[in-house]
Amino acid sequence: MSTYPVAVGDVLAGKYRVETIIGKGGMGFVVAAMHLQLHESVALKFLLPQAANEPEYAARFEREARMMAKLRSEHVVRVIDVDKLESGAPFMVMELLDGTDLRDIIREVRQVPLDVALDYFLQACEGVAEAHAQGIVHRDLKPTNIFVTQRRDGSTLVKVLDFGISKLQSDGDEDDQLTGAATILGSPRYMPPEQLRSSRNVDHRADVWALGAILQELL
Repeated sequence: MSTYPVAVGDVLAGKYRVETIIGKGGMGFVVAAMHLQLHESVALKFLLPQAANEPEYAARFEREARMMAKLRSEHVVRVIDVDKLESGAPFMVMELLDGTDLRDIIREVRQVPLDVALDYFLQACEGVAEAHAQGIVHRDLKPTNIFVTQRRDGSTLVKVLDFGISKLQSDGDEDDQLTGAATILGSPRYMPPEQLRSSRNVDHRADVWALGAILQELL
C-alpha cells in the first residue's frame, strides 16, 4: 500500500491532476500537478498521513499557508491556493520551481565563487526581509530551504522555501500552544544558541544567524 494519500493521475478538487511525486520530507511531500482549466503546472504540498492525523502538524500546516500567502517578494515561493482532499486533509497549491537547492549546489561545486555566493546570499536575505517585515520568523533556514531557479530572462532567482515551523511574532498565544517552552525546532547546524535551548521565544535574529551560517558554508 502506498504511503501517499494521492497517486499519479488522480484529479484533486476537480482541477489538479497529479503528474509525479517530486519530494518527500519528514512530515510532508510535494507533487507536480497540472491545473486542468488553466493548463498550468503547479506544485501541491501535503502532509504525510501520520502527520495529517496529528492536530499539531495540521495546525502548523494551515499556519504555514496563511503566512506564505502574506508574502509578495519574488524571493519567497508563492502560495496560489489551499484546498482539501475528500478525506479532509489539507493541501497547498504553490508555484512549481525548476532548479536546485543550495545543498546540492554546495555538494557539486564544493566552493562557490565569491560573486555567485554573495548573489545567492543577498537574494535569500531579500526573501527573509520580506518575511520579517510581516512579523514572520522562519526558524529553519538552511541550504535545502534556499532554492535557485531562473527568471524568464534567464537571470538567477533565489527563493526561500518551507515556512512549516515559522512563527508569527504577533501570534504568541497560538505559537505557545504549538511550541512548548523547551521544544527545539529547526536544524541545529544553523541555529543560534538560544534556539538550541528553546525555539518558542526566538525572534528575527535567529534567521540572521542562520543566514550567516549558510553564507559561511557557501564560501
